[in-house]
Amino acid sequence: MALDPAAVLKPATLVRDQHLLPGSPKRVLALDGGGVRGLITLGILQRVEDLLASQLRPEDPTSFRLAHYFDLIGGTSTGSIIAASLALGHTVEQVRQSYLTFAPKIFKESDRQGFFKPKFDKAAIDAELRTQFEDHTLDSPSLITGLAICTKRMDTGSPWVLFNHPGGEFWDKDKNSDFLLRDVIRASAAAPYFFDPHKFVVGRGKDDKGEEGIFVDGGVAGLNNPSVELLTLVLQKDYPFHWNAGTSNLFMLSVGSGWFRERHDAKTFMNKSNLEKAKDAMVSMIHDTQLLGIKTMQTLSVPPRRDPRFNFRINAEIETMPSLGVANPPLLTFRRLDASLERFDLEPVVKASWSKIETKQKYSDRLYERLQTKLRQIDNAKPDTMAWLYEAGYQAGAHLANERASETLDVF
Repeated sequence: MALDPAAVLKPATLVRDQHLLPGSPKRVLALDGGGVRGLITLGILQRVEDLLASQLRPEDPTSFRLAHYFDLIGGTSTGSIIAASLALGHTVEQVRQSYLTFAPKIFKESDRQGFFKPKFDKAAIDAELRTQFEDHTLDSPSLITGLAICTKRMDTGSPWVLFNHPGGEFWDKDKNSDFLLRDVIRASAAAPYFFDPHKFVVGRGKDDKGEEGIFVDGGVAGLNNPSVELLTLVLQKDYPFHWNAGTSNLFMLSVGSGWFRERHDAKTFMNKSNLEKAKDAMVSMIHDTQLLGIKTMQTLSVPPRRDPRFNFRINAEIETMPSLGVANPPLLTFRRLDASLERFDLEPVVKASWSKIETKQKYSDRLYERLQTKLRQIDNAKPDTMAWLYEAGYQAGAHLANERASETLDVF
């Protein structure tokens, strides 16, 4: 049983603890996994940051950070890298610049096929996470808001959510407070096929001994979209947050890393090796669990201003999956933002921005189809692809400013 948050956090001497204290309305930012497509997430978040900065700090917008606004930032895989960076007080642009530097090193072109050995060498990602997060721990005072990271512990078969609330059951007992951020993030981002599982010592007791846990990407646990897990974290009383439910008490913004339906030619798919079929099925499963998370959240919540236009579209049959009345009253206000990589949504964005990025060649259907294929990959870290990923996210978030400018919609 978690400790009483009031006893642990009062007086709240750290900026982090002021965000974690229950009682006041709270805001959660949930970030999906998706490899280098995290640049789509960052494009959307840049729009969010710009909007909030102009409203909350019009006199000095450059001093604003998303960590000032959100009381908990949580993520999985690439979303965990972004979440931790934002919780450390970085701007979205600072995180983007980091991605442009480390993504080509992590996803360096390799002859490995990913079947007998991981496609990419773990040394590169380990080195980059060490550089970016140094020796910060979950208890680092440099984390200025709540942070939660989702992973999957394979040796025990348990999904894990690791967070920086000092009232957690294992915070002191098992020394979770001492976990290095780079270990926790590496555990969350250890995507099978692409990277080796990550091992680090967990469960340290009073004698400072521990056991080694083996972790893989949180998407394996169905947490590539961490929104449902974060909702459980802040409302379930066995966790230490004890925040209040209700549409005026709790808001969650869930941000994706690009969505599309994985389609396969039947004959081509059946001619693939079993390993290739398994990989394709795994990718498809992650997409489906993301949609399941959105459906679940939208059944438990209302959109901002209860405007159905803010519900995320699920499919052609159920459309936006509004509340089923399962939670009456609704548990929170929820909104999902993502960029579509389907042709009918992506192509207009590409055409409008083509000369901005592809300055040496004219648009054509053939070039567009090649670009669409590259944008759907989670490990394509070539400079032009990364530029397009960010642009796709930035354009997907463009409507936020239009909604606010209309002075009729309160999007957050």
